[in-house]
Amino acid sequence: MSKKNQMKNCILSKSAQAKNYLLKEITSRRYSPGKCIPSDNEFSELLGLSRNTVREALSALVSEGYIERIQGKGTFVKERRAAEKSSRIITVIACDVRKLKDDDPFMGLVLRGVLSELSDLELGACLRTFGGDMTFVEYVREEGITPSMRQGIVFAGYSVTQEDVEFLKKEGIPAVSIGRPLPEDMPYVECDHFKGALQITRELIRLGHERIAFFDNVHHVASFQERRRGWMQGMNDAGLYADPRLLGQTGHFEVDRLKNEIREFLDGLDCTAIITWGDVSTFAAIEVLKEKGIKIPEGMSLYMYDGFPWVHQTAGIQITMAYSPIYELASEAGKLLHYLIEGKGSNRTKLLDIRFNEGKTVARKI
Repeated sequence: MSKKNQMKNCILSKSAQAKNYLLKEITSRRYSPGKCIPSDNEFSELLGLSRNTVREALSALVSEGYIERIQGKGTFVKERRAAEKSSRIITVIACDVRKLKDDDPFMGLVLRGVLSELSDLELGACLRTFGGDMTFVEYVREEGITPSMRQGIVFAGYSVTQEDVEFLKKEGIPAVSIGRPLPEDMPYVECDHFKGALQITRELIRLGHERIAFFDNVHHVASFQERRRGWMQGMNDAGLYADPRLLGQTGHFEVDRLKNEIREFLDGLDCTAIITWGDVSTFAAIEVLKEKGIKIPEGMSLYMYDGFPWVHQTAGIQITMAYSPIYELASEAGKLLHYLIEGKGSNRTKLLDIRFNEGKTVARKI
C-alpha cells in the first residue's frame, strides 16, 4: 500500500498522521542525526497531504526537539540523547473521570505499582490522561502516538474497546489493562468483583438484611457487570427476591449530581442496607441519609465498595468497606507488560481478591 493510501485509511487526524510517520522515520534512524530531511513540498507529495498540514507536523517535532530548521539550508534531525532515553519509558493511560489529574490518589498508586515491576528493564513510566467522554483511539486521533506509547501502554480506569485493541495490534504496541476490557483478547489484571460483591451481600444477609440496595457506577462496564452478578448470586443463594428496584446506577462522579440521583433512588425504596460503589457516591449517600434523618448504621447499614480513606474523615465515621488493592494490581500489570515487551507472554490474565476493612457503618438488622 502506498504512503498516500495508508494516510487515507488511518484513523488519526491528518496532522497526527504526518507527525507519526515522520517520527517513525526518525526513531528508526532512516533519517539519522545531522541528516537533512526532505522538504515540505516533498513530504506533501509523498504523503498526499497539504503543505500546511506537513508544516504543522514538522513544527510539532521541532518543539519536541527531534528536528531543527536552519534558514537557507533545510530541516535537520537533531542529536537526541534525551529522546533515546525517553524511548525507555512506557505510558500509563488513565481516564480522568474525576477531573483530579495528578491529585487523584488512584493515579499515583498506579504509577508507583507499574514502576515497581519495570525497574529491572530500566524502564520508566509517564502518565497521560483524557476525559471520560472519549476513547483511546479518539485521543490518539487528536494527539498522535508518542515514542513512550510505542514502548508499551498500561490502561487504568478505562474500558478498553475493540477498536482500541485492533488499533494497538495494527501499530504493534504491547498493552495491558488494569480492569477487565470488553474485548477478550487483551491481557489484563483485575479484582474478582463477582466474588467481592457476593461476599458483601452474603455478609449483610448473615446480619439479617433481606432488602439490600446496590448503587453502582457503570463507568467501567465489565467490572460493573461482575459486581451486579455477584449481588444477584448472593440474593438468589439465600432465596431472597432480587428486586430490580434495589439496583441503582450512575455514570457520574460529581457530588451534587450524585446526591440528586441517590435521593431519587432511595425515595420510597424499602431497604435496610445499601452498598455504594466509590468514595464520592458513598459520601453523597451519607449526606442524603442525613437529610432524611436516617442514622447509620441504626437506620441503614452502609457498605462502601472501592474508595479512598478521605471519606472517613469527611463523613466523620469509619466506613465499612471493600477495596481494590490498586498498587498490587498496577504491579501485576507492570509484570504482564514486562512479559509482553520481552516476548514471554500474550493473553495472560491475573485476578486478585478484594480486600476488606471493618468499620462502623454496618450493623445487624434489629
